[in-house]
Amino acid sequence: MTPGCSGRLRLGGLPTPHRSGVYTLERASESTLGSTLESVKQRFKRMGLEVDWHGSGQVLLPSTVLDSFLLALGECLENVRRHAGVARADVTITDDDTTVRAMVTDAGVGFDLAAVSPERLGFAESVVARLRDVGGNARLFSSPGSGTTVVLEVPK
Repeated sequence: MTPGCSGRLRLGGLPTPHRSGVYTLERASESTLGSTLESVKQRFKRMGLEVDWHGSGQVLLPSTVLDSFLLALGECLENVRRHAGVARADVTITDDDTTVRAMVTDAGVGFDLAAVSPERLGFAESVVARLRDVGGNARLFSSPGSGTTVVLEVPK
């Protein structure tokens, strides 16, 4: 699905995350509507989480990478919805020659990373391990009262 915005990025273009726009991620081999970025957007909108999407363009990713990226992104938004105590989040998607990045940010309650028990595997398994399986990674930044930011990265 190609956005109708003439200012969208093409592969090799420079991202413009300072403005809102449409960013479409598609499989390199095929695009299936059920697992596109649009389906993630619509799912969280129906659940009452307002997400401001930033970035504009189209990126082709291998099927397994796209699936892992979208599932990890969905888990991050679900964590905002369930734990942040806010009804709004920002997602900024950018890319360069080798990597696609998503930054999920909320202005919620935040938490102390050091206080999370090692037995709690939710984020480690649903986000970090999922991305590592396809050569990507995730970084988490948070502090009490200051919200949370997660940076997801996957190879093209």
